[in-house]
Amino acid sequence: MKPDFNFLKKVYIKIISQIIVWAIFLSIPFFLRPPSGAHDKLPVFIIIHWLFLILFYYTNYFVFVPKFLYTKKIFIYVIISIGCIVAYGLLPEIAGNMHSRPLPPDALPAPLILARLSSIALFLLIYITSICISLINKLFETIKEKQQIEIEKTKAELAFLKSQVNPHFLFNTLYSIYYLSLEKSDKTPQAILKLSDIMRFVLTESQCEYVPLQKEIDYINIYIDLQKLRISEKTKVILMLTGNTKDRQIAPLLLIPFVENAFKYGVSSYKDTVIKITLQMNGSLLEFEVVNQKFSVSNEIESSNIGLENVLHRIQLLYPQKHWIDLRDEEDRYSVNLKIGLS
Repeated sequence: MKPDFNFLKKVYIKIISQIIVWAIFLSIPFFLRPPSGAHDKLPVFIIIHWLFLILFYYTNYFVFVPKFLYTKKIFIYVIISIGCIVAYGLLPEIAGNMHSRPLPPDALPAPLILARLSSIALFLLIYITSICISLINKLFETIKEKQQIEIEKTKAELAFLKSQVNPHFLFNTLYSIYYLSLEKSDKTPQAILKLSDIMRFVLTESQCEYVPLQKEIDYINIYIDLQKLRISEKTKVILMLTGNTKDRQIAPLLLIPFVENAFKYGVSSYKDTVIKITLQMNGSLLEFEVVNQKFSVSNEIESSNIGLENVLHRIQLLYPQKHWIDLRDEEDRYSVNLKIGLS
């Protein structure tokens, strides 16, 4: 398994940033250090001061806040915080007793008093900082978990929609071949070959998250060729392709439901009709339009709108804020105008 260099880089940056922040925080006592001789063992106090601050910060960050503050045990957390403040206040006495007797409070020079006040202020700053950083990280983790849940939910939903789309198209294609077989048409073998091409696409390319746009266009052409085998000469199909489709990716089976819908409702054996399909690429913008007349269909082929409903839902999930669609269902005419920003 190859190491995750991005993860290691983030860890290194986090460690270095913490070292820099601690270096800034812990250098404050040196700048406010009283004159030489004000306290014989002040460096010892500073070392103990450092160790206490570091220990308190990480204990508060990893233990006290998660165990008590997050679980709403506020009283216990307040008691522990007060205990830490008292212990910190006794540090000068502890350091003094370890090495030499500290000066009485009324004998402390003004610079030393200022140093102790700055130490208390620094402790409170460390205390508040550890709480704030812990809460911020908790917030980011919660947001990340919610985003991950939404991503997994969307993936599961898309997989479910795709599992419904594939059988739906195969059903309609099989019906076309069934229609030809009833008429004992010589086109039936050719239709079966077209069906094999469609099944190959469904079983291979449609399993991918995205496919080349040209393959989706090829699939539309195969589907149109198959439909032409069963429709009469009264139905004219116009397919217009313009623009550069090279290197463009699209979700599989995203455009074909609109084409299939046109053949379902726009075909007539007794009236002249036109199905017009236009696909144009303007840079990364895909413009897709299907226009057809409407005729009543028999109950045998009139199925639910599962294909159209699914594709509309998939477009919303796959291209949020990147698509525009205009569906017009008029009395004798149906049209769809779809625009998608492709990668």
